[in-house]
Amino acid sequence: MNEHLSKETVLKYAAGMLTAQERQNIDKHLDGCTICLAKVAHGYAKSHEACVRAQGLFAAYLDNALDQQESDFVQQHLLMCDSCLTKYDVLVETRVSAESFLNEADACDNSKSEEDTQMEKRLKEQCQQVSTEPKTEEMQKSKSRDASSPLNKKKRT
Repeated sequence: MNEHLSKETVLKYAAGMLTAQERQNIDKHLDGCTICLAKVAHGYAKSHEACVRAQGLFAAYLDNALDQQESDFVQQHLLMCDSCLTKYDVLVETRVSAESFLNEADACDNSKSEEDTQMEKRLKEQCQQVSTEPKTEEMQKSKSRDASSPLNKKKRT
């Protein structure tokens, strides 16, 4: 390989999109060609910049909040970059799980709040009845028995 690497080849090399044999041939070429080595270094930097840019747009892409150009960029990047595709898949799975959890929590909260409200009403009514009920004869007899108990007499003296 005496010719310099094309821009397309450099980007594919940097993105890891070449076969093992193609990569091996380019590695041999890079050993003796500082110009192509610089191109590959630049390709890696560009690839990294593209990853950072794409990852910064993932949430908006998922929400369909990007303009057509940005959306196309993310889509094309995800087709080429396995690393970003993996990160995007994790984001999607996390979002789906979180939404599912929140929907279940909302449903649970809504049903609980009605039950809680009814239970609170019943408890308040019962508490009001207990505090406003006149003392029954049984309670009064119990108090008079306690007052006449020999144990209470000893305590008083």
